[in-house]
Formats: sequence, C-alpha cells, structure tokens
Amino acid sequence: MAIHALRFLVLILFISFVQCRILRLNSSDDLISDGVDRIDNQSSILYANVSISSTNTCEHQYGFLPCAENAGGYIFQILIYQGLIMFGEKELTAGSRVLFNILGASNIVGIIFRILVGLPAILIMIVSGVFSSKEEAQSKVSLGVGIYAGITVFTLTLQWGVCVIFGRRKLAEQSTSSHAEVAQTSSNCLLAKEVITELKDTGVTIDEETRRIAGIMLLSLIPYTIIQLVDIFKISFETHVVILILLILSSAMLLLYFVYQVMNPWMQQKSLAYTKYETLRTGFLQHMQRHGKLIDEHGELNVPVIQTLFDEADNDANNTITKDEIESLMHDLINKGEMNVDKQFAVSELMKVFDFNHDGSINHQEFANGCKKWFIETKKPTKIDDNSSSIPKIVNEKVVHGESLVWTFIKSILQVLLGIVAMTCLGEPLTTNILQLSHSMNVPSFAISFVVVPLAMNCRAAIAAISPASHKSEKSASLTFSEIYGEVVMSNISNLTALLAIVYAKDLTWDYSAEVLTVLVVCAIVGILAYSRDSYPLWTCLLAFFLYPFSLGLFYYAQFALRWN
Repeated sequence: MAIHALRFLVLILFISFVQCRILRLNSSDDLISDGVDRIDNQSSILYANVSISSTNTCEHQYGFLPCAENAGGYIFQILIYQGLIMFGEKELTAGSRVLFNILGASNIVGIIFRILVGLPAILIMIVSGVFSSKEEAQSKVSLGVGIYAGITVFTLTLQWGVCVIFGRRKLAEQSTSSHAEVAQTSSNCLLAKEVITELKDTGVTIDEETRRIAGIMLLSLIPYTIIQLVDIFKISFETHVVILILLILSSAMLLLYFVYQVMNPWMQQKSLAYTKYETLRTGFLQHMQRHGKLIDEHGELNVPVIQTLFDEADNDANNTITKDEIESLMHDLINKGEMNVDKQFAVSELMKVFDFNHDGSINHQEFANGCKKWFIETKKPTKIDDNSSSIPKIVNEKVVHGESLVWTFIKSILQVLLGIVAMTCLGEPLTTNILQLSHSMNVPSFAISFVVVPLAMNCRAAIAAISPASHKSEKSASLTFSEIYGEVVMSNISNLTALLAIVYAKDLTWDYSAEVLTVLVVCAIVGILAYSRDSYPLWTCLLAFFLYPFSLGLFYYAQFALRWN
C-alpha cells in the first residue's frame, strides 16, 4: 500500500511540472499557432520582476559553479548552497570568538569585525550592479529591495516572537493576587485564566542598553521616511538629485553609526562580555569533565566529581571557597592552557554565578548549584557516553590541542576569511536558484523576493538567536534582542546605501513604495514597543506573529491594489 502511495505522489510531482499548450487555427491560412498568442493578457504578477535565465539554459555562475535546468536540480542546489552558507557562518562565528578573546574586549576590534562582515556583500552588490547593463542593474535593485524588506520583516516578527517564547521567565513585577484570583475561579474558566496569567506574568526582561539600540533602530528609518514622503507627495524636482541627496544621507548615517559605536563602547562590550562568559562557562565545564563523567546513570550531576573539584579549589580545607581561592584556581587553569580568558573577569563571573547568598564565599551546596546552572544552560542531553562529551570544545585551547597562540590566531583569521567568502559569494547563487525554482513553478513575484528568499536565507540566523534566548537569563535575553536590533540597523542603513548607489550610478528608477512602507510600519511598531518597555510579556509575541501576515497583506495591497510599484 505504501509503495502505491509513493508512486502516486511521484506521479503527481511530475504532472505538476508538465506544461502544455492548445494549438488552434488563427486564420484561414494553413498556418498552425504555436500557442503563444494573446500573451499580453497574461497576469504580470505571475512572473518575478527580475531577469531570470530560461529554465532550459544552464549558466555557470562565476564561470565554474554547477547549474541546473529543472526544478529538481534547483532544489538540490538550494540545499547545497544553504548548507555551505551555514558552514561559513559557523566558521565565521568560531573564528571571531577566538579573535575577540585573544585581542581582548576592544571596541575597535568589534567594530572592524562588523565592517568586515558586512562590507564584502555591500561592495559586491554595488560593483556587480554598476558594471551590469541598465536592465540587469534594475533587476538587481528590484530583487535586493524585496529581499531586504522581507528579511527585516522576518527578523522583527517571527524571529522576534520565537525569542520571546524561548526566553520567557517569571517577570519581577508579577502580582501574587493574579494567582490567588486563578485559584478562586471556577473550573470552567480556570484554563482561560491560566492562559491570561501566563501571557501577562511571563516574558523577557530587557536592560536599558537594549532599549537604546531599539531607539537607534527607529532613527535608521529616517531615510526610508524621506523616500516615502517624496513618493507620496510626488515632489517635482529632479529625481536624480533626490537619489543623490538620499545616498549622501544614508552614507552619512552609516558612517555616524560606526563613529557612535567607537565613542560609545557599550554596544560592543555587551556582545564581547557574553562571548567571554560563554568561553568561561564552557572551559570550566570541560575542566570538570576531565575529572570524570558529569552526569551519573540517573541523569543527575555526578556528586563525587563535584566533590573532587570543590576540594581542588578549597585550598585550606575549611569547606568554603573564597575569592582568593577562586583566583588561584583560575590562575592555574589559564597557565595550563585549559582556558584563554581574562583572569579578573573569570573570578568576577564565577563569584556572581556560584555565590548565591552573596556572602563572599562559596559553600559546597552553592558550588553544586552553580555547576548545575551552567550545565543546564548548555542545553545538552541528560546522559552522555564514556567516549563523548556533552560540553562543546573551546576552539581556542592552546596546550590541550598542542597549538601555540600564534597558530591559534592564524587559524582564527583563516576561519573568519573562509566564513566571509562563503557567505558573500554563495548568497547570489542561492538566490538565483530560488528565483529559477519559483519561476519554473509560476510563483508570484512578491512571494519570491519578500517571502521565499528571506525565509531561506534567514532561518539559520533565527535558529542561532534562539540559543542564548533559551538560557532564560536577563543578560542572555537582552543580548539576543540587542543583536536583533543591531542587525536591523545595519541592514536598514548599509543595504539602502548600496541600493541607492546602484540607482544613482546607473540612473535607474526607484519605485519601491510598497517595500518601503512595509519596513516603516514593522520597524516602527516593534521599535516603539521595544524602546518604551523594559520587559516583553509573552503576549507581545502574539503581536509580533500577527505583524508577519499583516505585513504581507499590506505589501500586496500597496503593490497590486494601490499600484504603488
């Protein structure tokens, strides 16, 4: 029965790709129609607004990458390119983490890294657009505007809402009266009351710095607002001059954003501090594992291993670990090459995590609770094999892997370069294959650039953002959302600068009011919410999820009903 069902599905798949035409006589002549008459009556929304090569033509991108001629080939290449891009992002993250730890929490290092990550893609887009024909350049801009609008909407709606769900915990301002009210409610309304209480009393707490980044995200909408006003009011002076003014404005804002990060180092310090925290946590748990398995057969922390570690740190054997003893332990671990973190930072963080009663010392129970807290944060399986590790390896260990600091530095540089090259050079082939697949299946153009491509390109980033959010701590949650807002700021300013540069250099038409309106609405709603609140209750994720289909409807209505584009 299963074989017959499989054959039926395969048959349906092949039928879905079959195209046919009706042959008819158009005159009294003995000529037979090729079936392509009345082509003007076909709906324009069934085709992408970008130039796509014929599905029967196999063109090798960059002159050597493989190509395909049918839907199956496009799907295969999409999976391959997406996997390679994920590999590049993994190498970029691993290499940058090592560089941050070797070079220290330098603001300049972090900013230079952000520039190096984003600059290649921007330059490649500008160069490829400028040196293309006018028609191809217009197609690139059309595709780029749709993709960047779709990525922004995806990030601030679906990704934002999922991070609220995974990062939620009990909010500090929750009232005990709400729980008493639930207890006194009849059984018929109990479930509804519990749901309402969960939506109100759980969520994510945000620090002041994350709110400030949300405010910067609102400021990044200034060029978009001007573009929209120019288009709405049909300002009559030279369009080329308007594009030049907007290009200068967006370029100046991009430069000011980098200068602001140099003058106000808290943005980089926030990200670097969490990177150092992860490295410390991972290294300490690895040190524990060298003394034996962390988890016993019941899925609990191994008490003898914890006792051994506690005795190792308790130099005077008085059943408490002082700050000086923690400093001595970290000094030994760093000198042995088991960790590559700043000693003072390590001592300070260990005391914050393990000293639960804040009395300046750590007893045995506090030490066990701290180990358990860090192990839970790694989100690993409860049981591990003898030959496996539930803790990820630190990429910058020196002595354990027999590597010198110089080689580690060189290796991290190569990882960063490999990641940048992979993510930059494979983005266009991935996009092209998605477009060709969509074209072969007659998918509407707005769905291609606004939905399909952003989902394919941004799913990896969304999954990566869930990890720190799921640690359910204020520090990790704030970092997650500050990174989201920072990425949107960079996307809003840098991508708009690149697209305007192409439009100005090639004297193209800027007619993307639907995309601009969608970015403005979504960024404004989420930005105002993020800037005005110090916590995101769980109900805010419902608003974020609603904004995604709402933005699609708004885009479709503006483009096809109002004929803005």
